[in-house]
Amino acid sequence: MGLNLVYITDKPEEFNLDRYENSGNWKHNCFGQNFFCVNTGDIISDKTVLASLPYNNMANANNHTYHCNQYSHVITNWWESLQDIPLLKNLNSNFDFETIYKAMALDSDSPYDSNFDNHPMITDWALWMTALDIINIEQVEAQTTTILIKDLNLMPKDCATLTNELLQKFLKQDKGEEVGGGLYEVTPVNGLREVFVDPNGKFVIGHYHTLTAMFKLATFKQVWANVRLTLSTVNKLEEQNLYELVAKHLDIKITNEMRY
Repeated sequence: MGLNLVYITDKPEEFNLDRYENSGNWKHNCFGQNFFCVNTGDIISDKTVLASLPYNNMANANNHTYHCNQYSHVITNWWESLQDIPLLKNLNSNFDFETIYKAMALDSDSPYDSNFDNHPMITDWALWMTALDIINIEQVEAQTTTILIKDLNLMPKDCATLTNELLQKFLKQDKGEEVGGGLYEVTPVNGLREVFVDPNGKFVIGHYHTLTAMFKLATFKQVWANVRLTLSTVNKLEEQNLYELVAKHLDIKITNEMRY
């Protein structure tokens, strides 16, 4: 068994490897861990500093903005395909649709020249996907426990036990679909169908393949392609945020309490 930890920070030099590698909480038979970093601060160009960092890999300085643009493009296209439906504001998905609409209605050389690219939910989605991108897929199994985290003080206290219990849950769950992935289909999930999401957006924890299925662009496109809002159905949407909207599409459970 193993664990991937991806630290998202503007100060990657502050990560203390000894605190985690030598902690008793990490001790477990055949239990290993890999450390990665998404640097949201200034680019680190000093090769000596880069060589001293303990990460297997690092996204150096705001690589996530590329994903922000991609996700923004998806929702922009979706929005522009709709009529001006006043009841859209009743869809509580952490998106201020009225503000988005007004921003997009402004004359501009670019449809993305608004605050939508910088919407906190879109930024988070892009950061989570950037964090997954830097993990070498050839060195990770689909059921590898993966922690994407912005605050190391919120790290689970017993990662080995967490990893073992997630694997045991996976082995007991229904197999689920193994094919799909087209625009109007559902991306297959080859991992535990449960994801821990911090209510304050500080971490996401789950199996590698589950998180990848959840945050990748193809799934994002599927979700919005399948959202059909009309005056008769808009009030039937019960999702409270984007996490729940995507989780419902993939048949994943979102858990906000971390007991490990």
